[in-house]
Amino acid sequence: MGIEERISLLEEENKRLQKAIDYLKSRADDGFFTPEEVAEKMKCSRNHIYDLIREGIIETAPRIGKSIRIPMSQFYRNEQPVSISEEKPMRKRSGKEDIKKMIFG
Repeated sequence: MGIEERISLLEEENKRLQKAIDYLKSRADDGFFTPEEVAEKMKCSRNHIYDLIREGIIETAPRIGKSIRIPMSQFYRNEQPVSISEEKPMRKRSGKEDIKKMIFG
């Protein structure tokens, strides 16, 4: 492999990494929302959001006092929803992908 080929490969890798960095930077400024604000975006009840939080489908930031904050960056991740304990039967809930569609269209 010649030096020109190696430089070309490094430039391509650099472009790919820069795109990934830009994507992550754009998602870092999304901020945090209250359960009421998320419910408004999803067009559902506030209690439904609290149910999703209790079941582990929606993650929350560590609490400061009594306020609950939901980081919106979690809806951009490409991972499977958190599995719900099988000990107590629960009705089927939407996963993160469905929630992402409801919030962002």
